[in-house]
Amino acid sequence: MNFFRLSGRAARATAIAALACATLLPTVVNADPSDRPMPGEGASSPDGEQSTFEYFFDRKSIFKEEKVDTLPPLPNNDDLLPFEVSKQTSLVFAIDPKSISIGKEDHVIRYTVVITSPSGARNVRYEGLRCDAGERWRMYAAVDEDGTGWDRDTNTDWDAVEENQFNAYHAALAHDYLCYFQTPYGTAKSMAQNIRYKRTISDLTNR
Repeated sequence: MNFFRLSGRAARATAIAALACATLLPTVVNADPSDRPMPGEGASSPDGEQSTFEYFFDRKSIFKEEKVDTLPPLPNNDDLLPFEVSKQTSLVFAIDPKSISIGKEDHVIRYTVVITSPSGARNVRYEGLRCDAGERWRMYAAVDEDGTGWDRDTNTDWDAVEENQFNAYHAALAHDYLCYFQTPYGTAKSMAQNIRYKRTISDLTNR
């Protein structure tokens, strides 16, 4: 039932802020033998002295996704909240407010999106969106051909959120309602309310 696919696989560049007026140099620590780390905790030089090289921009958080064992109920048409993606597209995009959740551990925002074509064909997907790592998304399931249940075989891996694309609804959701400085903006309830009343993050933060 997927009647369109987002085109392109645009790479998102991650900007690293330059450190002012200085070059960050490694810190060398001469450790006492009793203070040497356990195997795997650090590297040692041939003469037994340990050197620790730590750069601020080398620190990377390890993402561990929560299990998605339960899928939400199929959306009710009367509950759907439309949101704008592009004035040029003929497709209609909407979110099921009851499906929005934020992972307690992984902070992934999960939601059901409904995409409707002018002919009435519908693409219903349950997805997750990460605000960190330059924003990424994945699909957990899509409604089957009969429209009566979820099909988990349609799941995808994490992929970059596309910008400047004709039907880039992930970017529209992330930038207008879901993500602010690489973190979820508000609660699941407030996200739904902002979509309902078309209060974008830009509107709310520029007051």
